[in-house]
Formats: sequence, C-alpha cells, structure tokens
Amino acid sequence: MDMILMDDKGCKIHATVRKTLIYRFQSSLTEGKVYQISYFGVGESGRDFRPTDHPFKINFDIQTSVRLLPNKAINITPYSFVPLADIMYKDLDTSFLIDVIGILTGASGEQDFQKDGTKQKRITIELDQDGVRVECAFFGKYVSEVIAYLSSVDATNAVVVVQCCKIKPFKGKNSIQNVYGATRVLFNPQIQEAAPLRARFLESNDPAAHIISLLQDSSKKISLEEDFLKKSDGKTIELLKDLAEKSFCVVLGTVKYIAEGMVWHYPACKCSKKVYPADGMYFCDTCNRHVVSPTHKFRIQLRVMDSKDTATFALFDQEASALLNKSCSDLLETYGSDPLTIPTEILNLIDKTYLFKIEVANNYHSKFEKSYRVKKICADPEVINNFRAAMTFQPVISCHDPCIF
Repeated sequence: MDMILMDDKGCKIHATVRKTLIYRFQSSLTEGKVYQISYFGVGESGRDFRPTDHPFKINFDIQTSVRLLPNKAINITPYSFVPLADIMYKDLDTSFLIDVIGILTGASGEQDFQKDGTKQKRITIELDQDGVRVECAFFGKYVSEVIAYLSSVDATNAVVVVQCCKIKPFKGKNSIQNVYGATRVLFNPQIQEAAPLRARFLESNDPAAHIISLLQDSSKKISLEEDFLKKSDGKTIELLKDLAEKSFCVVLGTVKYIAEGMVWHYPACKCSKKVYPADGMYFCDTCNRHVVSPTHKFRIQLRVMDSKDTATFALFDQEASALLNKSCSDLLETYGSDPLTIPTEILNLIDKTYLFKIEVANNYHSKFEKSYRVKKICADPEVINNFRAAMTFQPVISCHDPCIF
C-alpha cells in the first residue's frame, strides 16, 4: 500500500505498507484525515517510482502506531502543480510523479493497441494552460473513467486535474501518462486554482478554442501539409488586413527585419501574462499578486513581407521556442537581458520564408497598426511550395514590385 503524507507545512513524503501488514493498517487510515504516526522506519526513496521529491520515504512496521487526531485539520492544497510550459520546454526529472491542471480542449476516441502481445485500451486528452497545450494519455481503467465523464456532461471549458502522473517523452515531445494505482483524474474540482484558470481561458481571443477538438490517433498525426493547406484558408497580407471577424488563416511571407524598439522577451507570471515592477518585486494584474522571480518568455515582433504588403507578426513563447529550438531563458543566459542586444538565433530568421498560421482578432485600437499573433509556423520547403502552387488569389506583380516569393 502506497500513500503520500503531507504535514502542516505542505511538505510531502512517500509512505509504504508492505503486503503482509496491509491488514493491520488499511482500516485505520482514511484519506483526508490527520494522524499522529509513530515508530516507523525511514529509507531512501526509490529511483523509478517517486511520488514526491523527498529524498526519503516512510516504511510502516509491525510496531508502527497510528492515532487519529479528530480535532486537527491541515488546510493546505494537496496539489503541487507543474506548469505545462515547464513540461514542454524544460528538462524535468521524469522519475518524479507530478500534478497538472488545465482546460480540456481535445479528446481522442477510444483506441486499441497491442502491448506485449496483449490488447489494451487507450484514450488521449489535451489540456491547455495559458496557451501551452499538452497531451495526456490514459490506459486501462482510466479509459472508461474519462469516457464516462465525456459522455455524461458537456465538458466544454472543463478544468481537469491529473494528480500523480508521469512525464513521458515521445518522438522528441513530452506528454503526460497515468501511473497504474497512483494517478487520479478530477473534472471541474472545487479548488482555488480552477476559477482563475478558466477565467483566463475564456478571455482568449481564439474563437476555435472553446470547443473540444477531436485528437488524431498518435499513429495518424495530422501532417504539416494538411494543417497548413486544408485546415485554414490561405491569404496574402493584403487580404489578411481586410479581415474583420475572428478567424484563422495561413500567410506565406518572408521575414525582412525584427521590429525596432521592441524587446524580444518579457517577464511573466506563472499564468504567462506580463508582470510589471512594483514594490521591489513584480506584480501580475491578471492574478492580482506579487511575483518575486518571474520567468521570461518570447515575444518577437517580425516584420513580414509578401509580394504586395508588409505586416507585423508576433511570435510568442511556444512557437518561438519550437522554431529556435531554444528557450527564452537559454538565450538570456547566453546574451544577457540588454534590450538592444538581439540574439543571433533571432537575427538568423531574417530573409527566411515561412508559412504563418495567423490568428485574426478584432480587439485592437484603430489608431495603431494592427499586429497579428502567430499560432503556428512552418519552414518545410515542400509544404511551402505546395502552398504557393495552390494559391489562386495571387495578385499580378509588375516588374517594379518587390518579388519575395
């Protein structure tokens, strides 16, 4: 029997009861109750199965005493949430079990697969946390649990907590996976972290974000060509500027320079929103709290040109990290935080041609030039050539026009 014990300071430790002693303690222990535990053994925490980051674990012995303290309560959240951005972009220790929270934005159907000659079930869901999305794979009994929830209620904008799961690297990308007997999945839990997360998500300008998308089987992942040529309409920058409604489109353009006077990074709260200096620290307006040590995230302003027009495209943390193959903190460590110093990796984007999947929003001030957020970027030459060949709206270019394509 495995447990996680937490004291009144929030410190957690793994505790185990060996098989021959379960009969002695099983009826004496109830989750959520406070106990005084005495006369136990202490050993080193295992390497492969570590529900907490504590270096030791508690072992119950035959002489271990467990006494219920009925008038005691520990009013501390039992969750230690790891930001989804850290899972995606940091080299975390995968031997620890972690807790995650996010908005349900996608789900696959029930899938069959073979493992060690045995047929098993799998279902995958997608969680969003402030624009960063991570897939979570569930197996065995967890499949029916997730399906039961999805089929019983409208799960749109549901907050999902996955407690005691593990990070699973797959094909160069991290995802989350359940651990048999340890993981717990909670839908719309009544916890203090849920409401602010949902509120931030509902404020998103992405009109397609507030539906649960159907995830493809991992063996049938959507191709870049399908994503950029079939999922969204192609536009020139000139046509892009005429769009007034919230939508997505794909633009082919060449980066001509990095916008002047714009810092390529910003200090951010855990919610990914920008924080501002206040009282010797930083303050997050979204979370209404001070932040002592903010993280830094990308916000690269690209001036992009096609055959007829130019526009400013904003490349944020997730897309920039994927394109540069480096995190913002990596570049700051190399180049420092001087706003006038633009890293070579960013300057190397100049004169490169990309396909940009653009989010068109209508919440901008008409006195200023409109900028567009890049939701996804493609540098594959074959996909770019296929997009160029499929363009039926190309304007007639005179010999005096700059030809970028």
